[in-house]
Amino acid sequence: MPGLTSWVTLLVCFLAGALTWGTGLTYLVAWGSTRAGHRLQRIVEAVSAVVLGWFGVRLLWTSLQRIRPFVTPLTRSLV
Repeated sequence: MPGLTSWVTLLVCFLAGALTWGTGLTYLVAWGSTRAGHRLQRIVEAVSAVVLGWFGVRLLWTSLQRIRPFVTPLTRSLV
């Protein structure tokens, strides 16, 4: 059974790794944006926006489909 020291070590290492990854990725994106032209940046941003929007719509649709069995009897009882 892991003790308190093991949990604290795990948490500290996880947070250090997340901080390192986030900082490194930020610098990589900043470096890449200085190398790429404005046109390429706009294309990447447009593609990212479309993909993010698609994921949002898909999540909304899936959520509505999953909640439907619970909402349908409720709405029928109110009418």
